[in-house]
Parts: sequence; C-alpha cells; structure tokens
Amino acid sequence: EDIPGTDSPLDSNAVGGIDIGYFVGGTGWYRKKFTIPSELNGKRFNINFEGVYMNADIWLNGEYLGNHPYGYTSFWYDISENLIFGEENIVAVKVRNEGKNSRWYSGSGIYRHVWLSVTEPLYIAPWGTYITTPEVSNPLAQVDVKTKVVNDSDKSMEVALVTIIIDQKGEETAKVETKMQIEAASSLEISQNLAVRSPELWSPESPNLYTAVTEIIDSDSQVFDKVETTFGIRTIEFTVEKG
Repeated sequence: EDIPGTDSPLDSNAVGGIDIGYFVGGTGWYRKKFTIPSELNGKRFNINFEGVYMNADIWLNGEYLGNHPYGYTSFWYDISENLIFGEENIVAVKVRNEGKNSRWYSGSGIYRHVWLSVTEPLYIAPWGTYITTPEVSNPLAQVDVKTKVVNDSDKSMEVALVTIIIDQKGEETAKVETKMQIEAASSLEISQNLAVRSPELWSPESPNLYTAVTEIIDSDSQVFDKVETTFGIRTIEFTVEKG
C-alpha cells in the first residue's frame, strides 16, 4: 500500500512476527511551511517537539538542526539564526522506527504538538523551571523553585525574577522577588524559596494543584518573559519499617 510521506510500498496488514507483537516500522517524512513577519527579527525563536516516535532528524530551510533518538521525551532547537524573515520557511522532519523497540504497537511519527515559541533575547529557558516541595506539613509547605534565565543579548541587564504561587481558586498564596544582574551571552540559575500556609495537598483522591507564575521584569515593570508551571504539594517517603 502506498502511504504518503513514507518509504513505500508498505503493507498495512504486515505484522512484525509473533515475537514482537506490532506492525513493521519504517521511515516517514513531515514538512511544514510557515512565514515569520519581518518586524519580529531580533527576537528568539524555539521550535519545541512534545513527542516524536522515534529517531527524529530535523532540518530548517535545508540546514540540519540535529537528531533526537528517543521517542518518549520532548526536545527543542533554537532556530533564531536559521529563519528567513518575511519569506517562506520549511521545516522537515524525518522519523525512523526500524527495530524491536517497544513491548506493544507504539505507532510512529509526530504524535504530540509542535510549538513555535517567540521570546525576547532575555528569557526563561525551555523547561527551565524546576519545582520541589522538600518540607510539607498541615500548617506550612516549603516550595523551592529553580529557574534558568538566559540572556542572548549583547549587553548586561539588571532585572528581577518574580514568582507567584496561585491556588485552584485563583488566589495568591506566596510571592518572592529576586533581583539579579545577568551578563551578555550568559545564563543564570536562580533559586527561590516560598512558604505556602495551610497547603491543600495533592493525592489521587484529591488532586489539588497550584500554579507557579514566573516573570522576568525590569525596574519599569516591563515583562520580558512569563512562564506558568503547574505542580502539586506532596512528599513521598520510603522507610525501613514500611517500605
């Protein structure tokens, strides 16, 4: 059967054998055309793949960006220097699923969203917010937030990193502001500690969630970047007595 975008011919009914339990894999191609307005030149652009199964090679306008072999993790590329502003751009994705790599029929190809994110040269890195809850009790929960801030501009900048924790009702429960100076063409990891009083703990029966809103702002309250991260307050403990 001739399936568009693949190395055909393929037989959709062909199975890989009784020892693997799924259909024969192969190679597939994706192409997407898009245009970026010229007035956005100077901003930073990342292309983010939430899930591609598997062994993906990525090109933009004929330039090779890289390979991501694993099929269950997200990945991204900074394409700021590869774009053609005001003209047509083409992103191409080659996906290969060739071996015995799963215990079930996993399918193949791009199976989650692909995003194009646009930021200022000063921004929070993709997946750059990491949240833990090292101390949890009924009266108080300690929330630690680590944020990676990137400055791709050619000048040093004095800004503040502000993190606000909001509960499910939309109410602010904690806030912290950290001032910093970040040099040109560099990055910083900022650690912030917040205390949430009378926390609503997460559990399978009551999956209470909070949202951490993190912003980079300057002295004039100009927002350079903003990221929202959803998390639950909970601890998991293994002991000798109870496992």
